[in-house]
Amino acid sequence: MLHSALTLQPAVSTAERLLPHSKYLMSGALVAAAAALALPWPLAATALWGIAGGLGMLAALVIVARWRHLRSRRSLARVAARFVGRDGSPGFMTDLDGVVGYQNVSATDRFGQRRGTALADILGDYIASPRSLLNRLQLKARAGGGAAEEVTM
Repeated sequence: MLHSALTLQPAVSTAERLLPHSKYLMSGALVAAAAALALPWPLAATALWGIAGGLGMLAALVIVARWRHLRSRRSLARVAARFVGRDGSPGFMTDLDGVVGYQNVSATDRFGQRRGTALADILGDYIASPRSLLNRLQLKARAGGGAAEEVTM
């Protein structure tokens, strides 16, 4: 079963895309609030307060969603470290795109520090077609909750 930190739900995915723009959302909220204070017409001021509140809440939601996602991923990395951290075999934890987020000591000794690199690229020097192997393992894992395959190097 996939951990919730590995799956980018649509809301978290949208938050990832909006995060760099959250400062603009907050700026828009502040401008709308300032305009609402300056306008003498109550109806227009009410509309601007609504816009300010909406933009401010959206910016806060984006920041909180990103923070929770990162916290969940760090928690998953700690679990992975306890699970395979001292294993004698190289072990990697990747996201759904195959980018390494954690590797154990054995993997570091054998392949060097490769965090942030695609696992297929790491294994490319050792396996003829790593992408097809990893794809096959991922399909098996999704279907049965786990997968293993013996690979000789």
